Amino acid sequence: HLALALSLALSLLAACGPAQAQSDPGQSNQEQGGESQSQGSQSQTNVRRVRVLTAERGALTTQRSTSVNIEPGRESQIAAGTSGQVVNIVAREGAQVQEGDTVIRLDAENAQLQVENARTALQTARVNLSSAQNSTQESTEQARAALDAARTNLELARQQYEEGQQLFSSGGISQQQLTQFRAQLEGSQSSFQQAQANLSQLERAPSENLELQRLQVQQAQNQLAQAERAFRDATITAPFTGEVADVLVEQGEFIGSGSPAFRLVSTEEQLARFSVPPQDAGPLVDQGLVYIDYNGLDYGAQVVRSSSVPGESRLVNITARVYPSETRIPVGTVAQLNYEIALAEGVKIPSGAVRTQGGRSFVLALEEGSTSETVARQREVSVAGEAGGSVVVNGLEPGTRIVYPLPADLRDGTNVQVIGDAQ
Repeated sequence: HLALALSLALSLLAACGPAQAQSDPGQSNQEQGGESQSQGSQSQTNVRRVRVLTAERGALTTQRSTSVNIEPGRESQIAAGTSGQVVNIVAREGAQVQEGDTVIRLDAENAQLQVENARTALQTARVNLSSAQNSTQESTEQARAALDAARTNLELARQQYEEGQQLFSSGGISQQQLTQFRAQLEGSQSSFQQAQANLSQLERAPSENLELQRLQVQQAQNQLAQAERAFRDATITAPFTGEVADVLVEQGEFIGSGSPAFRLVSTEEQLARFSVPPQDAGPLVDQGLVYIDYNGLDYGAQVVRSSSVPGESRLVNITARVYPSETRIPVGTVAQLNYEIALAEGVKIPSGAVRTQGGRSFVLALEEGSTSETVARQREVSVAGEAGGSVVVNGLEPGTRIVYPLPADLRDGTNVQVIGDAQ
């Protein structure tokens, strides 16, 4: 009986051994499956979900503004051309006048009297010249006639003396008679010379006298012109079309020649003067057309000139001609000029897509990995300009897809999943 019991126990142990061995591999497989599932979950966790945008070319601009002074295109302080008492002010401040319109009248009675006196003096000078010309002509004609007579007498005396010499040689006349012929010849020669001198003197002296008379006529003409101008200047007129800004005299006051009478500003042309930083001046001049904001309206103005160097304020002064309009900006108004300046041009992206590290700038661009995975790769760029939440960068090609918004913890080489385009 003891042997049988031992045999039964060994059989039971043999049966239990394989079953236990089979249960251990099952348990090991279960543990391995759990570990594989854990690794797959961890792999999915390493993929970052991001939004992207496509980099495109563009210009980076900024809006700036400056104050504008509106001035008349032409302004003049009109002075009196002659002295006199103000008798009438035709146009007061604010009056619109045309070129040539009367603004102020002076007492012209004295000026009128001077004109009449000058006319009389001119007539007198002309009469004196005419009389001198007639007298000279008569005296000259008489002197020429006297010279002709003296020449004839000289010829007769010379002929008688020559004939007397022949008669004396033949004994036909005496020495006394020949001497008489000689005396007559000498007297005729003296008379002829005297007649020549008289004619020469008359021709020379009257010429000088006539020139003096002509100068007197010219002087009288000048005096008349001055008197007539003084008479016209008694009426002070507008030299151009505009608005009377200030009247500097009052009725009854005396105003001297050259003293300011009124100030006139042009209403046909307006100028806008403003100052901008030197870096803005060139683009504005090249642009040419600017717009001035006043009372909710935009007034166009054409840039006509600018200073070549900055002034004491380190700003460049620019002048523009305001285009005419039905509603004009009042002269003296300080308006506003808003303008746009291009800072840079190139690949334009949001500034939030750029990361700065150690003084260098980077973006994270999408690249396809070796296993068809999408990877965010860091690319270095240089910022050419920044304004209004945007930057223009160099070193990035248009069409490149970059991560935006850029998570602060996203690293170079991270696998990413695109969930949409950036808004």
